Amino acid sequence: MTAPSPLSAPPSWAAPPFSPPSSPPSPTHHRQAPPDRSSQEMKTASLDAYTASADTWKAETDALHASAETCKADADADAEAKAKAVARTGPGAVALANARIEAAFCWKVLARASRVLAAQPGEPSEASKLAALNASRAWMNGYKGFYSSNYVAITPKIVNDIHKKGGTVLGTSRGGHDTKKIVDNIQDRGINQVYIIGGDGTQKGAYEIFKEIRKRGLKVAVAGIPKTIDNDIAIIDKSFGFDSAVEEAQRAIDSAHVEACSAENGIGLVKLMGRYSGFIAMYATLASRDVDCCLIPESPFYMDGEGGLLQYIERRLKENKHMVIVVAEGAGQDIIAQSIPSSEQQDASGNKLLLDIGLWLTHKIKDHFKSKKTEMTIKYIDPTYMVRAIPSNASDNVYCTLLAHSAIHGAMAGYSSTIGMVNGRHAYIPFYRVTSTRNKVKITDRMWARLLSSTNQPSFLSQKDVDEAREADRLANKPPLPAGANHNVATAFGQSASSSSNGEI
Repeated sequence: MTAPSPLSAPPSWAAPPFSPPSSPPSPTHHRQAPPDRSSQEMKTASLDAYTASADTWKAETDALHASAETCKADADADAEAKAKAVARTGPGAVALANARIEAAFCWKVLARASRVLAAQPGEPSEASKLAALNASRAWMNGYKGFYSSNYVAITPKIVNDIHKKGGTVLGTSRGGHDTKKIVDNIQDRGINQVYIIGGDGTQKGAYEIFKEIRKRGLKVAVAGIPKTIDNDIAIIDKSFGFDSAVEEAQRAIDSAHVEACSAENGIGLVKLMGRYSGFIAMYATLASRDVDCCLIPESPFYMDGEGGLLQYIERRLKENKHMVIVVAEGAGQDIIAQSIPSSEQQDASGNKLLLDIGLWLTHKIKDHFKSKKTEMTIKYIDPTYMVRAIPSNASDNVYCTLLAHSAIHGAMAGYSSTIGMVNGRHAYIPFYRVTSTRNKVKITDRMWARLLSSTNQPSFLSQKDVDEAREADRLANKPPLPAGANHNVATAFGQSASSSSNGEI
């Protein structure tokens, strides 16, 4: 259904005004010519037809509003009966209730759109102008854009092919999060839905915005959409961008392998992103099958002595004449700090500035073999910004689309949460659950054991390290308590933590 256009241009379904033919009909034309009518009569007939069409549009719009209200009432009733349906008839009734609720939301959206359109045969109202502006506005350069009035209008034409481009069309920034200024801007502009896209730090910022909105009693839904290649957001199966990053990282590993094979005692060293979590390094290593050693922040290692990294490199070069090492940027920071003084500096977002583990390892390996008077060649590859700049692959494109659908449905329902996939199902997760901890590789799980089997590297772990890792995993799986939780809630949360894990069996 289309809205009537302004009075100066009647819609296509209105009766067209009469226009006399440009030339007299030919003798062979058998249709009777229309009778002569005055210009005023033609205008009157055209206006009458348009008025009748507008009346029909208004009647249909009123019926649509009534249908939306009816569906909304049905949705409220279904939502109230949803919990009872689980015990009464099983998940089938829940699925039906969800379907009816979703249908009601769709009607609600359509009804809202028709109200805006119905107000526009004449001059649009100020409220409809503000609603239209807010509905198509995206803030630029992260949180700073909220209070710097730095925004861009979003239209279907602009977003039509952005999934084929790398980077971000909205820009990004470090820091700049002033919660009160951001919420002031949201309140002043009458915004009722806020979609925030980013990693663990961004989700923490979204949580602060949500708490301030709730404190002020505003009717604003905040939807957090996880987007980080590090895959370090808790609870969810994976974050948008991770699959694409692993795919590109594998290409860098392939190049390092070619370089290592081309030289006598050649070593290819690749540094990948992963400040606190080594998921990219682990999955790219498993995908490549050419890696001989993978170092991540979660698994400590040591350089010298029996069973150390340098001894393993020597043995591997004697066996294969070449070697590929993959290291996450956050690995070995404690070892580097022993030889290089750390300034404890932080970036604008509060993250500690890391020392370059790639360059440090390169120099340590060179110095070791130089002291042994053994010839070797090492090629250091840092594809960090190449990995970040690529367009998303097909898997991430599909995942991003599903995240967007879920975020919009949740925001229209009034939910404020982080949207993500949990055990293969899309879910709305409270902010405090997502931001209370960080997703990390569990070195006591089977996936890490598979990596050790693939690379044939030593674990570099003592029994004490293993025990500490297990205790850390146990504490990480224990969910935080929401504010004001009573004893029964605390008991339920404790039982949930002891019976669940995102590791493999």
